Order: sequence, then C-alpha cells, then structure tokens
Amino acid sequence: MASSIAVLTRQKIVPKPHQVATVEFLLSWKRAYNLSACGSGKTFPSVESIRLLYDYGAVPRILVVAPLSVIRATWVEHMESFAPGVPLMLLDVARKRKKQAAELASFNGVAIINPDGLASMFHELRTWCPGLVVIDELSGYYRNSQTNRWKALNMLMNLCKPGRWAFTGTPLTKNILDSYAQCLLINPDNLPRRRDGRVVSFKAYRDMLCNQPYPNVWVPKKDALERVHSFMQPAVRYTREQVMGDIKEPIRLRKDIPLTPEQQKLLKDMIDAGKAQYAGQQINAKEAQTLITKLVQITTGSVYDNKGVEVEVPCGPRIQALVDLHEEVEYSPVIVAVPFIHTIHRLKRDLSAKGYRVEYIIGAVSPNARGEIIARLQAGQIDFLLCQPKTLAHGVTLTRSSTVCWFGPIYDLELYAQLNDRIFRYGQEGQPLVVEFCSTPTEAHVYASLRGKEKLSGIFLKLFGG
Repeated sequence: MASSIAVLTRQKIVPKPHQVATVEFLLSWKRAYNLSACGSGKTFPSVESIRLLYDYGAVPRILVVAPLSVIRATWVEHMESFAPGVPLMLLDVARKRKKQAAELASFNGVAIINPDGLASMFHELRTWCPGLVVIDELSGYYRNSQTNRWKALNMLMNLCKPGRWAFTGTPLTKNILDSYAQCLLINPDNLPRRRDGRVVSFKAYRDMLCNQPYPNVWVPKKDALERVHSFMQPAVRYTREQVMGDIKEPIRLRKDIPLTPEQQKLLKDMIDAGKAQYAGQQINAKEAQTLITKLVQITTGSVYDNKGVEVEVPCGPRIQALVDLHEEVEYSPVIVAVPFIHTIHRLKRDLSAKGYRVEYIIGAVSPNARGEIIARLQAGQIDFLLCQPKTLAHGVTLTRSSTVCWFGPIYDLELYAQLNDRIFRYGQEGQPLVVEFCSTPTEAHVYASLRGKEKLSGIFLKLFGG
C-alpha cells in the first residue's frame, strides 16, 4: 500500500504542462516511445493515460512490465494515488503465480509483472490477451533480441497484437545497435524491409548503419543517428532541464585513491602473470574481462579465489575516502554504488564500527524491506546507503541525498546513468554530485568508456529535442 504521506501529497498534484502533453501524446498512439529523462516525472502521465483508457472502457486489460525494484515502490504507489478505481494484480512474486494464474483469466484491470517473470506466466498471459503492454525501462531489459525475456515478450506481442508503450531515458546504452531489438519489439513497421517484405536482419541493420574498419569493430556512419531517430518513432522526450530549470546538472568528480602496499603487490602480480598469491590462496585470471574484474576487486578490497572464496585485501584509504566524502557533503546521506556483494558486507561492517548509520540494498533484500530502508533514508536516518547498482537503478527517488559515490566502476552504462539519476529528480534540494573512486589506469579507462557511451546516447537524444 502507498504510504499515507505519499497519498496525501500526490492526490493534490497539479500536472505540469509537459505531463499533460505526454498524456495527449500517449493516447494518440497505439505504439509509442516515451524517451523523457529519468526524474522528469513520466510515471504520472503513464498512469493517468492507463486510467483514462480503463475508465472509458477502451482497454480493459493492461499489462505493465517493469523492473522488480519499481513495481511496488513506483507503480503501485502511483496507481493507488492517481488511479485508485483501476483494479491491480501484482505478478511479481514467483511463489504466488500458480494461484494467480486461475484468477488472471477473468481479471479486468492492470496486471504488473517483472521482465523475468513474464516467461513463467506466458501461456496465462497469452490467454488473458492484454490490449495494451506498457514496458518500463525498455533499453535496460530489451536491447538484445536473443535473450529469453525478449523472445517471450515479442511472441506475446505477435500473438495478442496489443498496443505498446515503451519508456526509457537511455535508449542507446552500449552502442547504436541497441536500437534494433527495441524497434523490432515496439514498432517494427518503421524498420527497413527486405525485398520479400520482411524486416531486415540484425546483420543487415548493422551493415546499414555502421562501417567496419577492423575485425569486430563497428563505427556508426555519418547519418546513422538520424536514421535510428526515424526508426524509433513516434516518440516524445522532455529533459530535466526543460521541466526542472532550477536544478543544475550533477557535478562529476574523480577522486584518486592511493593503494595499500598489499594492493600494489597484488595488482603488479596480476598484471604481470595473470595470477596472484595472497593469504595462501590462488587467484587466476585468464581472459581480459576477467582480469579487469579481478583488478577492480583488488582495488575495492574484496577479491575471490579460484573456489569463489572471498579474500579481504587492505583498502583503508578507499574506506577513509568515503568517510571524508560524508563530511565534505555536510553529512547528508551518501549513496554508495558497489560492484561486489562481499565488498558491500565489508563496508557495512567497517563503517558501522566507526559509528555511522549504514544500510544496504542487494538482490536478496525483499521489496518491503527496500521500501522501509528508502523511507528511512528520505527521513534522514541513514548516513550511507550501500547498493548493488542494479537494485537502485530504476524508479527509486533518493532526493534526500545529493551524492552518489562509485566505490568501483561497472561496465553497464544504463545502470551507471540510471543510478546517478536517482538524486536528480523532483524534490532535489542540494547540488547533485557524482563521485568516482579511482586508483588505477584500468578503473579510469572503464569510467572513460562509460562517459563515451553516454556521449553517444546524448547526441542521439538531442534529435528528439532533448
């Protein structure tokens, strides 16, 4: 259930002009993209559009596919606040789906399910046959047409022929070819055709948009972004600058953290030989990606041996840098993105021992517990919130904090950008700050790679007016 505070405040909301325009846009198209930036307030117009379709009997059965982390924290709260008359069925708990399968057949209203749960209820959803499918975070889950989750949703689309609205603020998270699977799922009629009338293959799409100067290296052609823009239509986009003119873009800082002697030795051995010996346990790295991951594990203080056992490495300067950062931002809560779970547990222990109020959110934390932790953070009762990036990257508002700290880099632009956006939303009071901890050229390279992809995504989104 939505909190009483949320209900009292949200029922009094006066829609912004861009939200009214978004409602008009969505109701005008059976297939559409909402590419508005994270934090621009795009969930409300989605819910309002759903309410109008249901209340007027235009679409009695609507399926929302959303990340598990936002189903209750965002969709349920918004539906209860703004569309209380629309029946809801939550299909986000695996152990309850078998019982719900029988109830779904006669249900009219909004069913909400997570992307990986859809395949387990595919036959029931096919029989239920929704008239509209709303996809929250399209690029985060459906940028690869070879995944099982993409194939399941695409088959449902082909069989039921529903309307489809897709939301993402970062459509090109890895490269320009991310667009193929998304366009094929939402509005394939816009994609180029073969002579026999079928949609072009991924290979033909790639060759159409990119040159190949070296093996396995694809560079976008001069007009590639404009062509993808024409494929990803109809679309609407509003930037945060357009709707939050008084809030500045986040400041980004790179903090160079010194290594301990133990870390220096491990890194040298790892780089020189692809393996290292520490605390009597053997650690190997055979491939480049694995090697980079091991290097980041060493710099963040928790590395794994060949048997998957955690080996703690002294990393006092990086932990002290967290403490210093908390003081520098005037003791406001700090969101700490941590790539590895064992490092999260270690930071929880070490920071708590220093007297700080520390909580963490990882995949094993239940939705209800996550909601309670976020409520405590928003109430100013937490100093550090540690998280796996994917658990907080979507649909969560953390405006009590103005600082996201990357304790170590990740490789996924979509998660990187989305988590940074948690502190850049309506209600933000302080200057948003994104801090990247870095101790090696390897980490600097990964951060630079993320920013390079972000630049490509930004250029593309400017074509939509953002």
